[in-house]
Amino acid sequence: MTAPPLLRDLRRESRDFLLLSREDRRLPLAFLGVGLRSGTVHDPPRKEGALRLLLSLLKKGAGGRDAEGIAAALDSLGASLLERAASDYALLGFEVLSERFEEAASLLADLALRPTLPPSEVEKERRRLAAEIRQEEEDARAAASKKFERALFPTHPYGRPPGGTAEGVEAVRREDLLALHSRLFVPGSALLLLLGDVGEDRRETALRAFESWRGDPLPAAGLPAPKATDRRVVLSPRPGATQAQLRLGATSIPRADLSYFPLLVANTVLGGGFSSLLVDAVRVNRGLTYGISSRLDARRAGGAIRIETFTKNASLAETIEVIGEELGRLRSGGLPPGSVEQAKRYLAGQWPFSVETSPALGAALVAAEGLGIGVEGLASFVPSLLAVTEHEVRRALPLLPDPKNLLLFVEGDGEVVRPTLERFGRVESFPSPDGSR
Repeated sequence: MTAPPLLRDLRRESRDFLLLSREDRRLPLAFLGVGLRSGTVHDPPRKEGALRLLLSLLKKGAGGRDAEGIAAALDSLGASLLERAASDYALLGFEVLSERFEEAASLLADLALRPTLPPSEVEKERRRLAAEIRQEEEDARAAASKKFERALFPTHPYGRPPGGTAEGVEAVRREDLLALHSRLFVPGSALLLLLGDVGEDRRETALRAFESWRGDPLPAAGLPAPKATDRRVVLSPRPGATQAQLRLGATSIPRADLSYFPLLVANTVLGGGFSSLLVDAVRVNRGLTYGISSRLDARRAGGAIRIETFTKNASLAETIEVIGEELGRLRSGGLPPGSVEQAKRYLAGQWPFSVETSPALGAALVAAEGLGIGVEGLASFVPSLLAVTEHEVRRALPLLPDPKNLLLFVEGDGEVVRPTLERFGRVESFPSPDGSR
């Protein structure tokens, strides 16, 4: 299997910023985007959500346009603004009819380079976003995943949820946003993406729109690797819940680590697809849940493997025990016959869908740069995956979380599930008694 069509003929040019472009005239559409090789790790401490708030405010005033003017311009272009904030990268962009390219390039340059952040809009958007986050956290599954992240990386910037927290957003002030924009939106740490019906003339149009972009790169000090996970049992109370949201996991390797692909395959055997060991053991054979998965989330400085499921309160202990048994068996070399090839085929078959459109490819390119693997790492994904041998996977099995050192996190009715959790260790409350998040 070769690189998908959207990765062929991709041009990479180093200017004040990195220009990534790829011409495809099959449709009269063009994607324009500004990507950042840095993300929510730069949210100020206890102001989680600052970058998400900043991205949402760019369309509230930029250049000589106010919020109504920007909304009218986007509507005229038929464009929906794509705003994405992750730990190690961020993206702002949109897709338009290529005949409107010049207008679109001018608008994107205003949004990215010349935000005005009107005080009244900052206040309105801060209140709106905080309310939206609180609404999101009413869902037990979403709340558990966000809190698990904070518990897994308690002192590391990766513990700052990319989506932010309501309290964090409410603490952000306009001067925080101005400082964050000045720090992150600098050409030496950014990408300009031009994908689709973008010939040489349109590339020059975009470069003229961004010709004033100046600024020093973000210092490349780098992040420390997250600390290794110790055995912890954390309970986040949700009174009256009849089901327990269960998260188990541990810190893991960075994306650029040479063991990434063997570990990705091993994790897929564990819980990365419907035919995985965890699905068979927990869902199919015992009926303890309707869904369970394991994910390798490898970031620039490190990452995590997290197992996610939910179950009835009465079956919580059995679910934890079965997961531990399956994980321990696989770490000890219990690879089912044929599972490595099956996992590789599954991953290789799924991957092209993640880059099949220009906006999706743009997001993948920004992520690749932010994670430290670059365009080459993205283009070689499928060949690198298919080259993995069973021997390499077996060598990577000890990199799966040790059941004895898992973070075990539950969002559930504390009065009901606490006695169950005490079988697995001393139960901590979330948030911690000192109020730390």
